[in-house]
Amino acid sequence: QMKLISKEIGKTYTLQLLILILATACVGTSPKENFYTLNSQNYELNQVDKKREPLVRSLPDIYIDIVAVTIIELVDRPQLVIKLSPNQVQILEQQRWAQPLKNEIGRVVAKNLSTLLNTHYVTNYPTSSVNTKLAANLTTYKVQLNVQQFESSLGSNATVTINYSVRKLTNNQIYSDTITNTQKITGKNYSDLVEAQSKALGTISHEIAQAIANMASQ
Repeated sequence: QMKLISKEIGKTYTLQLLILILATACVGTSPKENFYTLNSQNYELNQVDKKREPLVRSLPDIYIDIVAVTIIELVDRPQLVIKLSPNQVQILEQQRWAQPLKNEIGRVVAKNLSTLLNTHYVTNYPTSSVNTKLAANLTTYKVQLNVQQFESSLGSNATVTINYSVRKLTNNQIYSDTITNTQKITGKNYSDLVEAQSKALGTISHEIAQAIANMASQ
């Protein structure tokens, strides 16, 4: 009888150990998370490729400060969000932004404007910190971005709509506009989707740069 009890205890222990091993295996095989960043555009190459936006104007003596970036709550989250149908979206738990999306947008637009207007004096949200000594000798432009649409369908298109305002501090002149740009997603990967979003921001950045160049001429 003692041998029978020992065998039963042994079976119970073996079963518990097997369950523990299986549970540990399940935890160890959780889906891998992928992280993405938007990229600025190399406009210098666009002098050859006429399909892209060229440089706007060389304004090395201006200071651009992106003071605020607001974004619709639907996409203001760590995960990538894609559109499945007119009334359905999908929040991708394993596909995430490397930093908050509004920070990514501020960084990329700042870099684009620096390139398009040939100025090194650009500060961007959320680390906007104007060098007051430099700004005292340069014409400063305050830029605000309100991202109203950041919509993408994998294998289809990426559409970005931004309402922006630019304020020239020397005369308090203000210009604002809303720009929508759609880019085709050339591949079927999420990196292709992010690349299309980056290109859309590149075209919108060109329009903002043109607005600043126009204000600089007045």
